[in-house]
Amino acid sequence: MMRFRTSVAIIFLIAVNYLVACQTATNIPEPTSINILPTSTPIVIPTVEAVITHPELEIITSRNVARLEKIDQWGQGSVNGVALSPDGNLIAVSTTTGIYLYDRKTVKQIGYIDIRVGENDDVETQACPASGNLAFSPDGSILAIASTDIRLWDLKTNTVQTVIKNKIEDTDSIITEIQFSQDGKSVFGVQKNASKYPCYLGWGSLVIYTTDNGELVLRHDFNRNEEALSPIFTERNGIAYIAYYEAQNGYFLLKVNSQTGEILIEKQSSAIFSMNSKAAVTNKWIPIGDSGDGYSEAHVIDLTSFEDIEVLKANVKLIPQSDRMIIREKQKLTIRTLEGKVICSKSISSESDNVFTPDMFSLDGSIAISWNYYGDRAGDVHIWDLEQCTISKPVLIFPEVAREISFSSNGRSLLTGSRAGYTFHVFDVQTGKLRFSLSGFDAKFSASENQVLVVEEKAINAYDVETGEYLSPVVKGNFDYMTDVLVSPDGKFLGIIDTSTNGFQIVNIGNNSEIDTLMAFDNSNLYFSRNGNFAATVSGNLGVSEFRFWELATGNELIEWQGMVPTEGYINISFSSDFTQLATFGTDGYYKYVYIWNMPEFSLAKTLTQAFPNSDRSINNLEFISNNQLLFAFGSNPDAFIFWNISTGNLLSELPVQVHRSELGNHIVFSPDERLLTVLDGDGTIHIWGVK
Repeated sequence: MMRFRTSVAIIFLIAVNYLVACQTATNIPEPTSINILPTSTPIVIPTVEAVITHPELEIITSRNVARLEKIDQWGQGSVNGVALSPDGNLIAVSTTTGIYLYDRKTVKQIGYIDIRVGENDDVETQACPASGNLAFSPDGSILAIASTDIRLWDLKTNTVQTVIKNKIEDTDSIITEIQFSQDGKSVFGVQKNASKYPCYLGWGSLVIYTTDNGELVLRHDFNRNEEALSPIFTERNGIAYIAYYEAQNGYFLLKVNSQTGEILIEKQSSAIFSMNSKAAVTNKWIPIGDSGDGYSEAHVIDLTSFEDIEVLKANVKLIPQSDRMIIREKQKLTIRTLEGKVICSKSISSESDNVFTPDMFSLDGSIAISWNYYGDRAGDVHIWDLEQCTISKPVLIFPEVAREISFSSNGRSLLTGSRAGYTFHVFDVQTGKLRFSLSGFDAKFSASENQVLVVEEKAINAYDVETGEYLSPVVKGNFDYMTDVLVSPDGKFLGIIDTSTNGFQIVNIGNNSEIDTLMAFDNSNLYFSRNGNFAATVSGNLGVSEFRFWELATGNELIEWQGMVPTEGYINISFSSDFTQLATFGTDGYYKYVYIWNMPEFSLAKTLTQAFPNSDRSINNLEFISNNQLLFAFGSNPDAFIFWNISTGNLLSELPVQVHRSELGNHIVFSPDERLLTVLDGDGTIHIWGVK
């Protein structure tokens, strides 16, 4: 095993020399090249046979890049709200592309509302991931849609009946956690009245609006905390009970007249996890010894006296507008009344045990839906039958595509990762349909194109790419959420990466025998050559990136291929498929120039520029295409697809596009046959571009 350490002293001297050289540069900076011994050994790259999934499209070349256009969009976007009608027959799902209505019994889409929830309907400033952005009126005829304002949508006429205008002085504030009063004459909610803060941090207001004239009858300001419980509303005989957390003073319970907004009682309380019209649930941690171990007790308390009604060693959820409660123990589900009458009690599978507890219920408490809004299986919607104690498998799946976009080597399958990073989705490229979803820490296609490799806690496991069926372990070990994998194109080697340190090891998996650790490195990025013969490690520090190359068959380092290029330590590079050219950017403070380097001598070949005025637009997502004749980059602010001719260095096209921002980056990749350009958009959808 060989380990790599960066020589800080050498890099520092090179960085200083480079910075001094830059002081005399004008207009376009020319990085100082670093002399390295050349080699005459060519790299032979095998031809990759890609399936043509869209024969109606042209291969993207220098002759047609100006004709690129958006041809399709996959997915319905990321979910930011779910609601269940009072009769339990209609499910409403709010996403970044609109609001979808489903029949609960058939799970078929029966309607669509073209309204996006966010500040001023802007998908780039989405409302907080919470089920409280939608609410049905008590008779089920109106769907309230909370955004900057509250729209009351008439489900019979499919029109906006009323708009309750935002009465908080911050006109861009978001209203969430909405709920109708029992008589339908008021809407309760939480309003974020400081738009510079994240969803549940900063100052906010508990609000009550009347539905007839939109009057704000209650505004109760409080200092929110993102780690505290969200406010909870319930009502009895025209009196609203509101449990909330004040960051400086703890938990409180408000008793309010629903019609007038008059505060009748305000008192401190324990943290309330659920309420109905009679009781509330608080949790208490019971320690065992001094080791930190213990268990949680659920205290069911009278909502008026705050005296214990019952104490249970279980996860307890009270069902609103009902006298029932959900009691969840390990792989056991019980539904019973406050008085103790058992409706049903059943053992449930470990898979069902991990489904989120529901927040949306029918009026009689017999049906509920739950939505996994983060973590494993984010975007899954389940139906609960609270008469039979059954939890369905996911009836609706909204893949939260946000990262990890890649094609299988034959181009038939597309892999994406979720926003939380623990769910991965496989799409059929020909149809754009989701095939299946898998849970894990990371996922990649195998080189054989018929498997998906998923990093799980005790192994990296293989799944069938068509069905999602489990096949076998590939590498056994202990892995966690900081583990990523990279597969060599020939399928013989696997890079196992610790993203917390950028350290990794390369293992030989090609002979299907005992796993061999070939080499290990620290503080480096890893790249495989397309023929699987070589690995490149790239480390960045103090203004330069250092490159080292290794022969995978022997584990020997190719000493004569070492080199450095100035990149300000920002490692975002692209190798040509034959490893004879390298594209980097940096050194200008804005990442607005691209440098082409000849390899393995690391001599500067060309400096590529963009046409945007003042060249202040940053660029990223570098990729060689068209048999290494073109270089692609994505320019941002304003957005554009940029193409250069590699042989001449000329700018061929800057195509303006509109891409919604994502805090995880906008991942862009070409299909293996180079007919599709796919963009992972910030609205949670996949946009497909091509040349017709």
